Amino acid sequence: MKILIVGEDKRIDGLNSFLEGQGHTVLSTPDRDKLLFVFARNIPDLLIMPGTSEYVESLDMIREINQGTECILITDTSNKDEIDLIFNVKEANFISWPIDLELLATKISYCSDRLKVKAEQENKQLLSDLILHGLPFPAMLISDCGEKLVLANRSARELNPDDYGISQIPFFHVIDKDLVATLFSHEASYNQQTLAGVKAYGRYWNISVEQVLPGIFLFTAQDITQQRNQLQLREEIERIARHDLRSPTATIIGFGNVLESESELSEENKMIASTIRKTAERMIRIIDTSLTLIRLENGSFTPDMHPFNLMNALTAAETDVSQIVMEKSLNIEWFMGNSPLPHGVPLVTYGEASMVVTMFSNLIKNAVEAAPMGTTVTIRIRDLGSIISTEIHNSGEVPKEIKNNFFDRYATSGKKYGTGLGTHSARLIARIMGGDISFTSSEDEGTTLKVMLPKPPQKDQ
Repeated sequence: MKILIVGEDKRIDGLNSFLEGQGHTVLSTPDRDKLLFVFARNIPDLLIMPGTSEYVESLDMIREINQGTECILITDTSNKDEIDLIFNVKEANFISWPIDLELLATKISYCSDRLKVKAEQENKQLLSDLILHGLPFPAMLISDCGEKLVLANRSARELNPDDYGISQIPFFHVIDKDLVATLFSHEASYNQQTLAGVKAYGRYWNISVEQVLPGIFLFTAQDITQQRNQLQLREEIERIARHDLRSPTATIIGFGNVLESESELSEENKMIASTIRKTAERMIRIIDTSLTLIRLENGSFTPDMHPFNLMNALTAAETDVSQIVMEKSLNIEWFMGNSPLPHGVPLVTYGEASMVVTMFSNLIKNAVEAAPMGTTVTIRIRDLGSIISTEIHNSGEVPKEIKNNFFDRYATSGKKYGTGLGTHSARLIARIMGGDISFTSSEDEGTTLKVMLPKPPQKDQ
């Protein structure tokens, strides 16, 4: 312990050497007037001083700085005034003079134990307060089977700022009394119980109740209003996309087919009709992809897996970017390994064909948009046994600010109308098909996206 001996009274003579021999750090100040300064500078664990009235006054001043200061007063039992002080000084130990050093050592040990208990209690309370009050959502400690509010953090207090009676425990007004009895029963043991989507205070909450000590329950409420609103918005977007956009777009495709088959239509107008049809078909794919992306992210999408020719998907994806390729004077070259890709070669892979077309449309579109003017974009296919690898390379570099989150939702840079969903949705599609996507990018080597897709199971080949 760090012990401060105060005064130059004969009662404290020889204490320094004894206490140092006991392994304590000993400080001393003979001047009572400097006690406050010495104490504040050193913050000792224990004070030892004469039990006279002037020193007791100094102790009172010390405890205004540190209420829990431990003290041993050396009392002259032959002095009536000092005896009277024993009954007036709170939380102080007394030892009569002349001092029994063995008894003094015992009292110091007792003070040390008290300090350890206090420190443990303060640390536990501090930790509890930090945890509870540090939570950014309403949290409360509740006892007596849900009838008494022990502690509430700021977020909880702000819900009921005026009254903390039993009837005003936050959230209890919207929870059935029988359910409260069940949630806060001692039979609940230490299992966490939850209530989802509880409406209170004009918002929606997920409520959790857990017994943390015998008869003490931690009640927390997390605001899910924003997530609920986002879910409702997604459902509304899905409804709009499915019914309000997809149906008229399908009609455009139908009229495009009719115009293309019209014998009296000029070749130029037939080409225009074909472009309208193909654009509408692409719009259908985009709408379907948006709907599928929602299902991919929430885990509700199950692909229709079957064998199909990968070249058909890649050719369709190339067609989608033909306008950009022409505007930027780009060249697209195809390879099988290190050799030019033969025309019409079958490359059977496994997955949902429409989704794979969408995936490659996004990736090839990204490649041609990122490629510098007049350069070449290469598509290199490799047969790796049970896997078909497709590498899409352009000589541009992925901007540094999005390299680390290249596949994250909304990761985009430098595109005026970019959504940042292309690579995000592409990786989701590849992974649900049993494959994956990776990339490398540098200033010298450009950017290569590698798409790995499985071949059909042996029975399907």
